[in-house]
Amino acid sequence: QALPHDGLSLEALTGGLSPAGRFAGETPPDRDLAWIVEGMRRAPSADNGQTWRFVVIRGREEAARVLSAAGLAGEDPPGALIAFAAAPFLIKKVNSEQPFALIDHPIALTHGALLAEALGLAWTAALVFDHEAVREAIGAPRDHEITALLALDIGGDHASDPWPSWTQLRRV
Repeated sequence: QALPHDGLSLEALTGGLSPAGRFAGETPPDRDLAWIVEGMRRAPSADNGQTWRFVVIRGREEAARVLSAAGLAGEDPPGALIAFAAAPFLIKKVNSEQPFALIDHPIALTHGALLAEALGLAWTAALVFDHEAVREAIGAPRDHEITALLALDIGGDHASDPWPSWTQLRRV
């Protein structure tokens, strides 16, 4: 079964790649969420460590609760979030000199955004937020650091500018 934009080249697909500024609050179907998580899981990683874990948060109210904890609350929360968690115990076993999650997670996040575009979903992402508050809000273990959030929705507005806090990829 083909994806909505399956016939596009990578250049054509990424040429229109843009985060949404507003969301309709409609949760993508489980099948679409599964495609995205599986695509991110298969993303390449440094030293083949696959340091990530993903937590899927479904529903506008739950997404709003987590975004509020993150300090990213907005008027139009998405229908779903995917929180990225690093597993430090894996990083330490692979190589203690470098936190590979800082390389791996943005690669997986990019895969998630590309898949969201291919599925015709609205999306946006954040790397700068209150990571500890999100870890507590979703009940992740203490040894799993939250590194990124990917917001997903069936409907969204690409004409609006993305939330400023979403587009800030690093602290200035």
